[in-house]
Amino acid sequence: IEIAESIGIKFPEAYSFLAEAYVGQEKIEDAVAAARQALALALISQEGIGGAWRALGIVAAQLAGPIEIDSASYDVTTCFTAALRTFTEMGAEGERARTLRTWARFELAHGDRARGVAMWREARDIFERLGMTPEIERMRAGY
Repeated sequence: IEIAESIGIKFPEAYSFLAEAYVGQEKIEDAVAAARQALALALISQEGIGGAWRALGIVAAQLAGPIEIDSASYDVTTCFTAALRTFTEMGAEGERARTLRTWARFELAHGDRARGVAMWREARDIFERLGMTPEIERMRAGY
C-alpha cells in the first residue's frame, strides 16, 4: 500500500482487505481505520465501493456498535445493505453472495437467527447457480 501510494496509486480494495485482516488479528482500532480509509478512497474513485461497505460492516460487527465517520453513524445493517445494493447494481452476484454469507454469520451469532438462516441459504443458492464450488465448500465447512 505504501509503495503504491508513494507513486500516486490508491487501492480502496487493499484497505478493505487490510481491515478484514486486522479483524482476524483482533486489532479492531486498526481495522476501523483501514475500513474508514477504504470507504473514503472508494467514494472518491468510485471503485471498490461494495467491498469497502462490506469491510466496514465486518468491522462494525466486531465492535457490536456503529462506526462514526464525519459525524455520521454506520451500523452493521447500514453497511451490509449498502454493500448488497452496490453489488446488485453492478451485477456482481458472487460478491453479493459473499456479503450475504458474511452478514448471515453476524445474524446467526448476534442477531435475528431466522434472517441469518435465510441469508445463508440465499448466498448458498447464488454460489450454486454460479458454480462457485470453493465458496460452497467453505460454507459446508462453516466459513
